[in-house]
Amino acid sequence: MRARSASLEAPAPLELAHPGAELAFEEAGSSLPSLLILAYRFPPQARVGSHRTTKFVKYLGRYGWRPIVHTVSNPYSPHLDPTLSLQIPDDVLVFRTPTVELEGLETRLGWARDLWRGSRAIESPRATLTNGSSSDLPARLRDHAWRYWFVPDPQIPWVPAAFVRSLWIAKRHRPSAIYSTSPPHSVQLAALGLKRWLDLPWIADLRDPWTEGMHRRRWYEHNDARRRREERWEGAVCRSADRVLVATEGARETLCRKYPDTAHKITCITNGFDVDDFVRLTPERRFFSRDRLHVMLAGQVESQFDLLPLFRAIHELVSRSPRARVLQLHFVGTRRRPECDAFLALHGLEDVVLFHEPVQHPICLQMLSESDAGLIAAAERQRSRGIKISSKLYEYLYLRKPVLALIEAGVTTRILERARLGLHAPPDDHGAITAHLEALVDQFHDGGIRVDPDEAYIEGFDRRRQAQTLATILDEVVQPRRAYARPS
Repeated sequence: MRARSASLEAPAPLELAHPGAELAFEEAGSSLPSLLILAYRFPPQARVGSHRTTKFVKYLGRYGWRPIVHTVSNPYSPHLDPTLSLQIPDDVLVFRTPTVELEGLETRLGWARDLWRGSRAIESPRATLTNGSSSDLPARLRDHAWRYWFVPDPQIPWVPAAFVRSLWIAKRHRPSAIYSTSPPHSVQLAALGLKRWLDLPWIADLRDPWTEGMHRRRWYEHNDARRRREERWEGAVCRSADRVLVATEGARETLCRKYPDTAHKITCITNGFDVDDFVRLTPERRFFSRDRLHVMLAGQVESQFDLLPLFRAIHELVSRSPRARVLQLHFVGTRRRPECDAFLALHGLEDVVLFHEPVQHPICLQMLSESDAGLIAAAERQRSRGIKISSKLYEYLYLRKPVLALIEAGVTTRILERARLGLHAPPDDHGAITAHLEALVDQFHDGGIRVDPDEAYIEGFDRRRQAQTLATILDEVVQPRRAYARPS
């Protein structure tokens, strides 16, 4: 499926998402404080980062805050999901401002080159750039652009327009606080400028690591000037924000070590699941039959992760145990790789390992509910291990699915162990992977997969609780200013 992008189209006008939203916003009650949310990833973009912000926007109104969203009107996004936009309440203002999308432009140029050459494998630019050195001149030029020009990321052209229009939004709607979420981390630079200009309480949400991110460290190789510049920006954000949010305890610990003077204001609000997302699931099977053992991974697998040890384990298992042919591994919305396709074809595993096109989120959840187990495959992060967690983990938890986690021991494995749903194996541990798969096959033939989850622990990942936590933090940073401004 070819990705869709609006990056080369005529710029969209400065628009409000819903024409009647301003009236609904005012009718919702001007006595409630409002929150200006600066977010590049937002519906209908189907990227992982959209979901966290969407759920905050959906539920903050229950806890006394009215969101005002400022996002981009023409983002590059490989996949769009219009159903995500349906979760935004009607009384939420959503402003969309256009940008020059460098990532989309660069990707289209890459497609044109590949189509001209007759290439069958078209990858995203980030996958190409981070796979190592290349003798291909266009690939080296793209690598140079990502390392030296797109700093801190290709979305930097949006920052000036986002800053100026956010000032206009703030003047018109008088928000009580600012919330910015990244990546892309250039969004935090716009929010930093707004903080200095407007002097409003500011919550900076670093959903994923910035300078400690796995891709970042690759771009910093032989580019110390970029690393120092981005660390200065990261430090300025942490010191200027009234609170800094992260999505994992590992990320909080890393930032606290790096910026100890800001440790008191760094808080972890994990990602989670939204109960409403699951209400339309049906018990009838629509995608997976009951006579196979279905293990499913939804979304992309990092380019650094080697899937071949997993496929070798499957090959060994089905070769020595014919009844293991009941196993069926599903990758939904995962980019195919030529070396994996060749291995599966060589060993006759094309009916055991299946790749599906991307699907809308409700369909993905139905597929997850019909699967027997989930799969997480994440590359080793060495010293940043445990900073980032697959967002699908929380949906597996809600569905009470056992999860085969091919990842180094860290925060993900601790969550799964605490939830009593984890089957952990290091990504290259062929024996451990085979043993877990064999155990699942045995349980399937012995009456079905059995789990004993920790229900109370799992309920702690409810998105409504997380929105309530954010609202409490907003109350804490805003109330002292209200008290100071109150006439004596």
